[in-house]
Amino acid sequence: MKQIIIITLFLALQINFAQSQLGSPHKMSKKFKQLEKIKLLEILNLDEEIAVRFFTRKNLYHKEQRKLFMEHKNILLKLETSLKKEIPSEEELLAVIYQNENLEMKILQQKKDFINSVKDILTTEQVAKLVLFEYKFKKEIRDLLIKGGKKRFKKGRRNNFD
Repeated sequence: MKQIIIITLFLALQINFAQSQLGSPHKMSKKFKQLEKIKLLEILNLDEEIAVRFFTRKNLYHKEQRKLFMEHKNILLKLETSLKKEIPSEEELLAVIYQNENLEMKILQQKKDFINSVKDILTTEQVAKLVLFEYKFKKEIRDLLIKGGKKRFKKGRRNNFD
């Protein structure tokens, strides 16, 4: 348990340093992926063969998710464009809302399919740990980013009034 805390703190410090020094979202994304992989290996306690099979499926899942999220972004841009019109067409708005709902269902179905796809290589307990880990990891990252944003906001406000 101490090792997990130490690794987490070390990586959090690296992330914080990288945020202040690099400012590159791509490099940050790489760090988050590395952190996620390290933590998953610890939590799931995977041997090498299973780890390779698991991360191959997980990488494929993330690749498919990125495609769907890009599609989702485009739908939301389309919705925003429709709303900026002086008098948006109700049919147009309903069509885009329907597209958005369908895509969100597709995203959820893809997540469900991924979880089902790893059931043949992970135990039920490991699948449960995976589901819980994904929720907690996203929450931790979100909290870190919010905390970092608040610090930058406070720092920026202080400098503006000097």
